[in-house]
Amino acid sequence: MTRFLRFCMVGAVGFVVDGGILLLLTQGLGLGPLRSRAISFSAAVITTWVINRIWAFRDRPQASISRELFAYISMQVFGLAINFSLYTYLVLYAEVPFNHPLIALCIATGVSLLFNFATLVKFVFPHKDGPALSKSGQYSGTDNLETMSDARNYNGYLASLIFAQADRHMSIVDYGAGIGTFARTCAEHGLSIRCVEPDIEQSKIIKASGISVSPTLTEIPNESVDLLYTLNVLEHIEDDQAALLDIYTKLKPGGRLLIYVPAFQILYSSMDRKVGHYRRYTRAELIRKTTNTGFVVLRNRYIDSLGFAASLLYKMVGSDSGTIGRRSILIYDRLIFPVSRVLDRLFSGLLGKNVYLLAQKPTGRE
Repeated sequence: MTRFLRFCMVGAVGFVVDGGILLLLTQGLGLGPLRSRAISFSAAVITTWVINRIWAFRDRPQASISRELFAYISMQVFGLAINFSLYTYLVLYAEVPFNHPLIALCIATGVSLLFNFATLVKFVFPHKDGPALSKSGQYSGTDNLETMSDARNYNGYLASLIFAQADRHMSIVDYGAGIGTFARTCAEHGLSIRCVEPDIEQSKIIKASGISVSPTLTEIPNESVDLLYTLNVLEHIEDDQAALLDIYTKLKPGGRLLIYVPAFQILYSSMDRKVGHYRRYTRAELIRKTTNTGFVVLRNRYIDSLGFAASLLYKMVGSDSGTIGRRSILIYDRLIFPVSRVLDRLFSGLLGKNVYLLAQKPTGRE
């Protein structure tokens, strides 16, 4: 993430160089716009290549200057072609609001920016592969959970989804509670919370905070739960349909189920492998599985539209270890996630890093 932000800053410098030289040549020297742009674009490409080489990617092994510069120029040309092609397609063929020139420009620029960065990392300033993944079969995502506990804005948003459905008179279950990040937040707000967490070490962390925890749903009586939430859990369960059926039996008639899971299999990366994800979901898949169980879906949307791009970028250039760096999480949480939530107003029906679904158990079913 730090490298990507540096790359964006270098791109801003390139934009200034491009625009400044273009104005100088056209307004000051009277050259034609096409000839002037060819000169200014070339100057911007060389400038950004030099800065990326000595700053943003100074720690990467570097090829010969001629080979590296050729690869960099090729990357810029392809990125420009993608930008223009996508912009043209959106303006001519997309529906409202995506055919608006400004929105189309933002989308095209964002896609080409990600393409440029990914190809730059892979082909211009390549890095060595990370360490091999563990073959032990044990869950190895606790470090990522501990890192994510510092994501204040992200966790605050997920907590708000819970609070919107909960009150102090409800019996609430945190299904797949992990280290109890959200259960502790609920308890601090006076909610009656019980956790289900099969991992022994993580259960110890929950118990240490004074919250009741069970390894499975078996210990919870049928039709005794008002609200069950499960945040980034179903993707860990091979037979998620059976898990939804178990959840259904524990909820009271009229009880609600809140699900939050990773979205889009195309985003499946080393991080998913590290923590044992079987899948990522689409809205349609999640709706189908919950309705097949007997639930009535009340709300369903994608969340974190910018996270889709960030996850795709991580898949393309991220570490093979699947580890998430704390500094990257903090940068994303403080700077990008708030913007992403605003953009979700436009994109929640189309894409996002996660899927949110709220369902209810019918009151008239035996």
